Amino acid sequence: MISGIFLEILGYIARTWMHKAIFNKNPFIMNLVCLTIAPVFFTAALYITLGRVIVHYGPQHSRLTPRMYSLIFMTSDVIALLLQSVGGAIADNASTDSGETFGTNIMVAGLASQLISLSCFLILASEFFWKVSVDRKARNATNWASKSIDRPPPDKEFFKLFLVGYGCATLLILARSIFRTAELAHGFRGSLANNELAFMVLEGGMIIFATLTMTILHPAEFIGEKWKESGWGINKNDQPAGEMRKASLDEDAHELREDVYMRPWPAPVGPLGPISAPIPIPNYVPETMPDRF
Repeated sequence: MISGIFLEILGYIARTWMHKAIFNKNPFIMNLVCLTIAPVFFTAALYITLGRVIVHYGPQHSRLTPRMYSLIFMTSDVIALLLQSVGGAIADNASTDSGETFGTNIMVAGLASQLISLSCFLILASEFFWKVSVDRKARNATNWASKSIDRPPPDKEFFKLFLVGYGCATLLILARSIFRTAELAHGFRGSLANNELAFMVLEGGMIIFATLTMTILHPAEFIGEKWKESGWGINKNDQPAGEMRKASLDEDAHELREDVYMRPWPAPVGPLGPISAPIPIPNYVPETMPDRF
């Protein structure tokens, strides 16, 4: 987020510079590049935050693993960023109207792909938070980092505030993406692209409020020290906690069955004592557990 804020500041410095140097392309390019790239860092913060929260509250409630959230959506953002950068460069250096239109269309394609990606992310995140909220058993889910089942439940009120703040931040950035897509859909000479009030509210305002929301309602406030522990490298197999526990129980049950059936059978006892030595059956592993177990 710090990188995104820094780029936003540079973008608005360039925009102020544009006011004093109307025919200078340098501030225009600087403004276009910085304000186009900056939101990618904010969405990356959203993706990473969701991954940490999923690790803490129970990966069994998520359709994707925490790592996959970051890899899939950050990759899509990089692709969108490349399209926007290439399109901006083509449009800025075009000597004909058709060349400028071609570059603008590439930029719009990049913004549209970012918009679709963020919308899909919002749907998946909403599903996860909904499952966590309605399933009280999720509060006792195994934490990957500490591998502890007996962790204290989170602050319910702050968790609700975080859900509201996280959702608002995502929607604000989504609104900004919609505005940028509509703005550039009509080219740099379009009415929306030259509407300063709309730009300040739907571009700058959305980013400012999203930044404040993500900063004030940071998830580390209720996750605490386990925020740093909830990274990627906790589980090399990257399995959800429910699957990890199930696999562990299955393995224990298999060892129990193996232990039971590897034992020697009790020797038959006759009137004068044991008839023969116990007979082991080393390779027999049944498909099901005996009824007595």
